Amino acid sequence: MILLLGTFILAGSEADVWWTGLGASQKATWAQAKTEFLMKWPAIVIAGKTQREYQKDLLELQFKEEEVGEWVTVAGITTWAHIQFHNKLKTLVKDAGVENVPILI
Repeated sequence: MILLLGTFILAGSEADVWWTGLGASQKATWAQAKTEFLMKWPAIVIAGKTQREYQKDLLELQFKEEEVGEWVTVAGITTWAHIQFHNKLKTLVKDAGVENVPILI
């Protein structure tokens, strides 16, 4: 893994300068190299939606009458629009945290 990492770094890049500046002990094992890498470039935390934002999306979700009986393509697969709507609705209900709330949607 360490040998591969060194070959995937673009020559002259900031990563190349960092990599060549590391000592042999820092490149001795994959765990050490990974630790050094994450110290230099910490993982970016994704700002996900809150439950409240999912609840807002859920309240705004509508299935229009003209969509009944229509086909839609999702990820290259053709399906009925109402099936896709149902899948999206189930996902939003779960993400909004209201799966077990005794309300009608």
